[in-house]
Amino acid sequence: MSQGMSSNYWLETVTPLAANGTFTSTVRDSYGAGQSGNLYAAQSQWAYFAAVTYADQTGTVMIQGSQTATGPWYNVSSGSLVANTPLYIYTPVCFQFFQVVVTNGSTIQTKLNLSTAFTNV
Repeated sequence: MSQGMSSNYWLETVTPLAANGTFTSTVRDSYGAGQSGNLYAAQSQWAYFAAVTYADQTGTVMIQGSQTATGPWYNVSSGSLVANTPLYIYTPVCFQFFQVVVTNGSTIQTKLNLSTAFTNV
């Protein structure tokens, strides 16, 4: 994890996916490690959760949110990967926990890069 004035970001994976393969990122907590809050009055220092994905094949990327670290997970933002074109998607922090699911198309990838971030910009 890297810390800055307006974001925290993580490199989730650089491992290419098999044909029709799926990768699910680490669950990220918008309250930060070791913090907890009242479910109905919770506050996070972050405004957005974002994902930047690059792959050499087509596919889909989905940001999912939940009020618990184990789900249920709700699809809150998504996008279609175009081969060799970065995809940036984001969602307002309206859940405590977030994860990203990348699903590859029917062709084996040779390149994949997924990064996620909590950000205020």
